[in-house]
Amino acid sequence: GVALIRKKELDKAIADLNESIKLNPKDASAYFNRGNALEMKGSLSDALSDFRTFAKLSPKDPDGPAAIARLEGKIKAGGR
Repeated sequence: GVALIRKKELDKAIADLNESIKLNPKDASAYFNRGNALEMKGSLSDALSDFRTFAKLSPKDPDGPAAIARLEGKIKAGGR
């Protein structure tokens, strides 16, 4: 998924990450990476949901709260 995100193949990345989450629903990094791909696509509310899940699964990682704050700001500013 991450390699596909870097190549800007977001739909393929999301599909791969969906499969990863299906196989291991506790894989925090898959939620974080899918959140990044969704954010890049403009699906802000879906990305926010993934970042919240990431934060719950990895409560000590500061990337979760940072991503949540960023997305909440974007959504309040008129994003999706």
